[in-house]
Amino acid sequence: MEFKYLHPLQKTSGCVTFLAQTQPKNGADTKCIVVKFAQSYSAELHHLFVKRRMAPVLLFCGSIHQSRELYRTQKVRQRVNAIVDYAHAEGFVLGDIRPPNILVGDNDDIRMVDFDWAGKDGEARYPTCRPTALITKAHDSAMIDKWFPGRG
Repeated sequence: MEFKYLHPLQKTSGCVTFLAQTQPKNGADTKCIVVKFAQSYSAELHHLFVKRRMAPVLLFCGSIHQSRELYRTQKVRQRVNAIVDYAHAEGFVLGDIRPPNILVGDNDDIRMVDFDWAGKDGEARYPTCRPTALITKAHDSAMIDKWFPGRG
């Protein structure tokens, strides 16, 4: 299913839920959908609720890495590496390189969002998970390795 992100549904740095719009290729009507990133999710309970009209239809539940072919995952990793390398070369660190902050658009156009932790190298600090700790280039690289394993 192809879709485009419209906006986050929360106004926090930990936002992992977005309003999106389907992009049908057969001329069908577009639909607004909710995209949520989670480490675990009970699809079984969700489907049970759908049967009783207590939840909307679940369109997909699975690993975003498993839902793409390997070459696409590698292309995403390569593009993320290039974006982060550019930020580092300009003297910046990001600190929050995770799938919810990486948008994959048409023709695998890769864009990054959510720069509220980012800042100048040697100055930017973690606001929540590691209070007062500096965000480092090494940590940015480790985040890419964690979320996009394999060759870069």
